[in-house]
Amino acid sequence: PDGQGLNRRQATGSRRRAIPDPDEQRVRPAAARCQLPVACRLLGPRLAGNRMGMSQTRSATARTDRAVWLALLVILLTCVVGACPPSAAPGVEDGHSAGSRRPEPRADDGLVVEGTMGSIGQVAVESAMSGHLESLGSCYREALGELSYLLGDVILSFRLDRTGGVKWVHVASSTLGHQATESCLASRAASIRFPRPQGGEAEFSYPLNFNPGSGRPPEVWNASHVAEAVGGHRAEIEACGARGEGYSITMYVGRGGRVTAAGVSCPDHEATTAADCVARAAIGWSMPDPGSWVAKVTVDL
Repeated sequence: PDGQGLNRRQATGSRRRAIPDPDEQRVRPAAARCQLPVACRLLGPRLAGNRMGMSQTRSATARTDRAVWLALLVILLTCVVGACPPSAAPGVEDGHSAGSRRPEPRADDGLVVEGTMGSIGQVAVESAMSGHLESLGSCYREALGELSYLLGDVILSFRLDRTGGVKWVHVASSTLGHQATESCLASRAASIRFPRPQGGEAEFSYPLNFNPGSGRPPEVWNASHVAEAVGGHRAEIEACGARGEGYSITMYVGRGGRVTAAGVSCPDHEATTAADCVARAAIGWSMPDPGSWVAKVTVDL
């Protein structure tokens, strides 16, 4: 054991460690080919510890390669016939995940889908209506000069076409009790132009309140106070075509029980003609006498 022998063993050992293991050379390329989970599972146990001869290693590697290609072929054929599960798009969360967000509505592309309603935002509606409130208010002011006690709430129901034009509008609810004013409101509202709805035609309701701000208001009656008297005019009401639910009449009753003004709201825009007919027919109906001041009453027809 001289110094030279020790040096030779160290050198020999260095040369042995420098010689690569043939099996390891075969394992690394096989591992690098594992790009798909299915293919990787088909490789079976790792070959790093296999000490077979060179010919046996080549044979095993060839069989493994054939198995990998066979697996890839099966996957490809499966995807072709449509059995591949769809992969989620990056950044898209499941609809049931916490904090998931609904997609923003896209601009209308002009595609017509029957039975599908679009939408319009409240800000867009308010913006369009704000420029016409003065015109709508003038309908009320014209009638107020004749009936100083006229007041009440009106709800206009709109249907917009796909361009933002008014397809129809009608008085869906009213306690104003003045047919001429309500018709004026609907007529002027029909000329308003709105932003284009998203997704198709859109419907919405818009409330209006009218109050003179001064003067003595009418006495408010309960509907039961005039139910019998209104029932006596059932034939006239039905002759106008006002049948079924959704119609209501608001009347002002003056001295002697005579109806001095009336307005009728209806269930839909197709019933507007019938509603106007009933409102005109109600002028002059005989109701209980309110005494020295005007009474106001709203009744479902």
